[in-house]
Amino acid sequence: MRIFLYLAREIYTGFFAVLTILLFIFLSGRFVKHLASAAAGQFPSDIIFSIMLFRLPEFLEILLPLSLFLGLMLAYGRLYVESEMIVLHACGVSKRRLLAYTMWAVTPVFILFALITLYLSPLGLWHYQKLWENPENKMSFSTLVSGNFKKLGNKGLTLYAGEMSQDKTIIHDVFTVFAGKHQDQGIHLIKGKTAQLTYDKAGNQYLELTQGTRLTGGTNGLDFTHIRFNKLGRLMEQREATQATEMTLSAMPTAQLFNETSTEAKAKLSWRFGLPWMVLIVAIIGLAFSETNHRKGRYIKLVPSIILYFIYFGAITAIFNHMQKGSWPTSIGLWPAHFLFLSIGLVAFYFPEVSWYIRRKKA
Repeated sequence: MRIFLYLAREIYTGFFAVLTILLFIFLSGRFVKHLASAAAGQFPSDIIFSIMLFRLPEFLEILLPLSLFLGLMLAYGRLYVESEMIVLHACGVSKRRLLAYTMWAVTPVFILFALITLYLSPLGLWHYQKLWENPENKMSFSTLVSGNFKKLGNKGLTLYAGEMSQDKTIIHDVFTVFAGKHQDQGIHLIKGKTAQLTYDKAGNQYLELTQGTRLTGGTNGLDFTHIRFNKLGRLMEQREATQATEMTLSAMPTAQLFNETSTEAKAKLSWRFGLPWMVLIVAIIGLAFSETNHRKGRYIKLVPSIILYFIYFGAITAIFNHMQKGSWPTSIGLWPAHFLFLSIGLVAFYFPEVSWYIRRKKA
């Protein structure tokens, strides 16, 4: 029992260290990206942390197996380099028992990963979807400053706010400039007394201006059109139905996916039940490739092992994409990739022992 607890402590020390570093790098990049989007006025800055919290389980689906793989390899590599593993073998801890100890040690990670893929990740995406469906969290005026120009969204719109209401929902003395990407779209100069964001039944977002004028013309001529209006709406953001459907499937509870008959739903269900087994398989691969000695060093097999891991993850991702397209049967799922890399891990783990046995028989 003490040997098992010692090995488990070494594994989890490396696992949490690697996971902390990867999460810091990954979340830092996401935070900068969301902060830039909030600065561009695409959504309020006060929901950035809510977005990152709801997407965290989805990120862990990528980072958790990799963290366990690297943490296990670093932990066992140190034991091999410092000859502790040789002492364990001399004390009667065979390779088969070491494999059993490792599987028992990573079982809590397997259970946690299954909980993430089956429950926490869909729940987080459901809250994330509800957050985006709230009209108040769409492109807003929260980043505008009175008396300054500001570029909003990705439609090429620049807006000037003379004055703003206290809740930043209505702009007074507004001036907008829209320059299309193509010459035939021309330039649109709009001046209005007030402006606010509105939404239609489909969820599309419009900038509604009142009591103003619009000047429209091309960029290669002097032919301009001048009109006056009492109320004018301009499309700011259009909701994409295909993206909403895919997000609904990703956010759908696992129990509800059983009632769906579409190919995408079956592929998503196969992904949720098949992905957690990757934790056990990468643990076997990490155990096999961590075997080294003090002459070779603990990092000698790290790069080839990482390449093998990404090939593994790329294989199951490719299978999942083909399942969504209907070109791979969902009844088979991810199991061919799992069995292939499980075989690779077991062969690499038992190869030194089998090779020594064959040489001894020949001698």
